[in-house]
Amino acid sequence: MRVKGNTERGMKTYMSIRQAAQATGLGESYIRKGVKERLIPGFYVAGQGSKFMVNVPMLLQQLEKQSQGNVTVE
Repeated sequence: MRVKGNTERGMKTYMSIRQAAQATGLGESYIRKGVKERLIPGFYVAGQGSKFMVNVPMLLQQLEKQSQGNVTVE
């Protein structure tokens, strides 16, 4: 059974910036800068001022692709 809003691993799909930082080990400032530069996947919550919800699984996929691009085989 899948719970709405959760991934298969039990991690919530969308988290606040603070929660996403704790879950991923990334700094809040890194995530906030990425949000400002439109590099972090997610959305602003309507009616909540400037609350941004991070799509954590998509963020982790982005980081995985970036890290794979940094690998060189000799």
